[in-house]
Amino acid sequence: MAEQRFLVSYEGDCVRVVVPTPPLIKRMQQMPFKSLNLMELYLERLLLQQETPLRALFEIDADRFRMILVATELGERIETEWPRKKIVAMRKNRYGHGLWIRVQGTLMETYLEDMDDELIVDLSAELWKMIRKYDEPSTDVNPAGIEDTIKPRSGQI
Repeated sequence: MAEQRFLVSYEGDCVRVVVPTPPLIKRMQQMPFKSLNLMELYLERLLLQQETPLRALFEIDADRFRMILVATELGERIETEWPRKKIVAMRKNRYGHGLWIRVQGTLMETYLEDMDDELIVDLSAELWKMIRKYDEPSTDVNPAGIEDTIKPRSGQI
């Protein structure tokens, strides 16, 4: 069984998923050497931090989906929030690396392209399950979109 590389916690009605930054050796293997000064700054920031740095944080509740991403090189923080019901797709990008998110009527974008595919597959499945957890169960249709029961037409028994 694969090791789960993200943390899931529940705080009241909100689900929180935290993805820590990958280990330094793995990041250095993936990092292009742009300049020595950038690498020194990066190592200094990393060594001074006491905790494992955050790479991504997802918060999901009945009304919203909030995503906070932290760039691994400089620690730049990007925060975004969408109505939970507007997220219509979330999966591993079929044409490249990363987590592909489609928000109805506004966005189709890939995030976390530096993370490995196995993590993205597990993360997207977990996030999608949590997003759908808040949907009201239908009496006529199951989650796969197939009718559960065949209702007789009115007048038929």
